[in-house]
Amino acid sequence: MVATQWESFERYDDYLSWRFANGLETLLESTLEGGVAGFRVQKLNRLSTLQ
Repeated sequence: MVATQWESFERYDDYLSWRFANGLETLLESTLEGGVAGFRVQKLNRLSTLQ
């Protein structure tokens, strides 16, 4: 699990789109068990809600 905090969901969405356009999918496919299908983004309102 990775937790990050962003100014807005829109900024994060832009960043994630940029990462996928620049090879993140290829990295995840070869790194994660189940490949890119094992990648999931969960957007929370507050970091403290992570358990």
